[in-house]
Amino acid sequence: MPPRSLHLHGAFAAAPASATSVIARAAAVRRSARYASTLQSAYKQHPTKHDSSGALLSRVSGPIDKPLCELSLGQFWHQAVAKYAERPALISKHEPASQHGKGASSNDCIRWSYGEMNEHVQSLVAGLQKLGVRKGDRVAVLMMYAAALRPPNCSAYGALQWACAEVGAVLVTLNPAYSTSELRRAITLVEATTLFIVPSLRGSNYLDSLLELLPSLTGSSSSGGDATVLNDPELPSLKRIVLVDNLDSRPRHWESSSVLAQQGKSFADAMAALNNRALDYRDLLVSSSTSSAKEEVHNTDVINLQLTSGTTGKPKAVALNSRNLLNNGIAIGDNLRFTEADKLCNVPPLFRKYTPPVRWLAGPATDFALPFHIGTRVDCFGLVLGNLAAWTHGASIVYAAEGFDPLRSLRAVSEEQCTAMHGVPTHFIAELELLESARDHAGDPSRFPLPKGMIEGETFDFSTLRTGLTSGSTVPIALMEALVSPGKLGLREQTVVYGMTETSPVTFGCDVDAPIVRRCETVGRVYPHVHAKIVSPDDPTGKPLPVGEPGELCTAGYVVMQGYWKDAKRTDEAMERHPDEPDILWMRTGDIAIMDEEGYVRIVGRSKDVIIRGGENLFPPNIENCIDRMEGVATNAVVAVPDDKYGEAVGVFVARSHADAHVSPAEVRAYVKKHVGGQSAPAWVWFLGEEGVPTEFPKTASGKIQKVILRDWAKDLASKNQGKVDKV
Repeated sequence: MPPRSLHLHGAFAAAPASATSVIARAAAVRRSARYASTLQSAYKQHPTKHDSSGALLSRVSGPIDKPLCELSLGQFWHQAVAKYAERPALISKHEPASQHGKGASSNDCIRWSYGEMNEHVQSLVAGLQKLGVRKGDRVAVLMMYAAALRPPNCSAYGALQWACAEVGAVLVTLNPAYSTSELRRAITLVEATTLFIVPSLRGSNYLDSLLELLPSLTGSSSSGGDATVLNDPELPSLKRIVLVDNLDSRPRHWESSSVLAQQGKSFADAMAALNNRALDYRDLLVSSSTSSAKEEVHNTDVINLQLTSGTTGKPKAVALNSRNLLNNGIAIGDNLRFTEADKLCNVPPLFRKYTPPVRWLAGPATDFALPFHIGTRVDCFGLVLGNLAAWTHGASIVYAAEGFDPLRSLRAVSEEQCTAMHGVPTHFIAELELLESARDHAGDPSRFPLPKGMIEGETFDFSTLRTGLTSGSTVPIALMEALVSPGKLGLREQTVVYGMTETSPVTFGCDVDAPIVRRCETVGRVYPHVHAKIVSPDDPTGKPLPVGEPGELCTAGYVVMQGYWKDAKRTDEAMERHPDEPDILWMRTGDIAIMDEEGYVRIVGRSKDVIIRGGENLFPPNIENCIDRMEGVATNAVVAVPDDKYGEAVGVFVARSHADAHVSPAEVRAYVKKHVGGQSAPAWVWFLGEEGVPTEFPKTASGKIQKVILRDWAKDLASKNQGKVDKV
């Protein structure tokens, strides 16, 4: 059998380019193109191959009529600036025009054309070089408020994306939900030399975290005499901290809601709290004429590390290059039919769970439930699905707020006349609920209060909205119908995509004019230059299963990561080659999926979470969706419980809602039996915070429920016969 994957050791350090290496890379690209062309003649976007018995197989390849871009991210940016110099590139509603020391006389927010943004990027490139940042150095960033999905939401972050790519430094996105110990592990894992960070975001005070991480910050100077040069044994790789101001002079109606701002602290206070051992971001912005010669950066050099923990809590750093990210951004923009006339509101996701009432949805309660998450591992949501999808097409980006705020998102879309809006279902639910509350108030002010933060008489104009992505979970039809409704947001071409951090991230998507049912019940069809198939999770040969049969989804192509940083073992566990197509390196997604005859894929669960009861495969999301529809249930998580008779039985942990209904274990079992089937009816039901069960679900720093821990809980509780439900 062919080797499973390339062994990726070390830090992917790039050796100086030689003529031989450049020629070899070019030859490899040509071989890849020829092989892709061969595959395209054999496979289409819909299944075409049959097995020996005549069964149509779940194996597809995306179209290749548009060639892949072979430029580095930095090279592409310069081309974009030359083409769209006078076009708007970035509007950051919550940052003053004076944010970076310019435009002090303006009361407006940051508004950059491509040319103006490039001036900032080039100043930042020179500043990074002056700071000593070189090709291959890891530059960590913690300045956005997000969970599993991490869109940038400030101008400094957007500029760093391009500046680091031009220098060849590796941009590392850190999760702001990390505890201090998790932050230490992440920085140590990637050996970051520089950390860009804001003083605080919402309830998180990062100054306290830094002082705990780096005890030496309390000292007045470092061993070298420069107070800003760090030499702390707790984090030996980290040499500089760059503090980005998100406290002072916020535009009206976009005031900071962070804990330090609410305490009346200024940016000067934040710098003083770190004993002036950090650098002010503005001091990095030096004349681009001082920029020194840069090392050559190739499109195959690693330029981004995305930290992902899966559901194990053990961090992995996904190594991505320009070829991965740039081409995926282009494909997503093409999917959304972006042009230079488009303006995308790139909404940062929620950090905490937000579950507003859904009274704006028509129909009985059983018509709606937030389904299982299929896109929560798309960690580069904002970097690629947002920034690159827009900027590769000459479109502009609008940052509405530091963290998700439904009012500010709607206000930004209306004021800036955005044509596109991204978000996860929970975002749109909150926004639609706010619109409904505003309409209620307008109709009867004495009965319905004005939504918090709204201005009396304020109205919204969504007439320009056209498209966007709803990712993070499958989308209920009722929600999609509300989004496309002209009387609500009018997102008539709103669609969905699917992917994972390890695949840059998107591999599947629905066309914007696909039927609504397709955009809700499937993740669409395979993307251009991407291969996909569905296989048995236990089959090492990777033989495609017949259409309609559930199995593990595997994807391949330019999208596949270079590997997990310094982790060859876990890289080899995730990627493999199969004997029938030895030249293809497949990424195992871990998702159980079903492909139909047209190539549309439906995600039905996670392979490691499948419950095998008496030989029958039961998919937890189907059961969870059903239970979520019950009155009195906020959310739930289904796991396998060891069973002497059936091998495994269904167990469920339930979080009660604040509703009056007080659902019982027997009612949960009966409800699932009626709506899903007897095999899926839970044999064990536990309620969080009751009878010794913990009050919260165990979660990773990115907010994912850790079912591996829940399975241990279930095993322990079942051994005491606690939670057993009588058959009904």
